[in-house]
Amino acid sequence: ALNRNILLMREMNHRVKNNLATIQSLLRIQSQQTMDEKSRMVLIESESRLKSITHLHQMLSKDVDLNKVNVVSYIHKLVNDITSAFDNDTTKIKIEMDIQEVDLDMNILVPFALILNELITNAFKYAFKDNRKGILKISLAELNNNQVALSVQDNGVGLPPDFDPEKIDSLGTIIIRLLIEQIKGELKYSSEPGKGTIFKVSFNK
Repeated sequence: ALNRNILLMREMNHRVKNNLATIQSLLRIQSQQTMDEKSRMVLIESESRLKSITHLHQMLSKDVDLNKVNVVSYIHKLVNDITSAFDNDTTKIKIEMDIQEVDLDMNILVPFALILNELITNAFKYAFKDNRKGILKISLAELNNNQVALSVQDNGVGLPPDFDPEKIDSLGTIIIRLLIEQIKGELKYSSEPGKGTIFKVSFNK
């Protein structure tokens, strides 16, 4: 009975992955046919959000433990996908990663994946405007008190002086705010004009 349940769970994750991949393809086709740059970027970002979840289900359908994924491999894949979506090459924005293997169950993995996707996407969109070169650092570590700390740091243009994530109504910021609330996490940030921004997310496993 246990083996049957495992096979059923793998099949379920496989089917979810395939369904999400189909929607991704539709969004990609639509973005390629959209002439308006703002609309095209909305479609690209929507595809990226779906892809971040699709990868989770793809890894879960193959892994022995159906409730966990290799976080290190997953983050590297996610970063590569976002980099490709923004047509970035390593001569423009260099990515530095310091990712520890942290066990996260599925209830945390999906919101975590979307939070990370939004933070990286926002860095590409806003921190490195006008073909600005720079470095994006991503780190993940498990602390002694059973907390997990995620950090996304850039050396880009910095945040506007009046920036307040609680008051900004952009879709990406709203998504981050709601998902951090969902995992009962905390968001901190600091920024200096012309020198970059760091976002830190902490939450319990």
